[in-house]
Amino acid sequence: MPLTRSKTRPGLSSPTRSWQFETIGTHWWIGIFEPVSQARFERVQTAVDDRIEHFDKTYSRVLLDSRVTEVSKKEGCSEFRGDCVKLLSFYRQ
Repeated sequence: MPLTRSKTRPGLSSPTRSWQFETIGTHWWIGIFEPVSQARFERVQTAVDDRIEHFDKTYSRVLLDSRVTEVSKKEGCSEFRGDCVKLLSFYRQ
């Protein structure tokens, strides 16, 4: 039986704004549970889209121009910057 998750939060019947999309190999649903203007909602969507694009450009195994793909084709050591250290640290846990 597939796992289903509630799209509500205790004390709130539904989000004030939400959107869904597919990326990074899965389906995403994001809900905002407090009043926000359309302009702010669009800024949040843009920030999420930008972060996903950055993540894909760095870590995707399927994109031919990602940093991971580039490193996989070279011998020796490679340097990653940004959140890679945190990501690898989380992976080791």
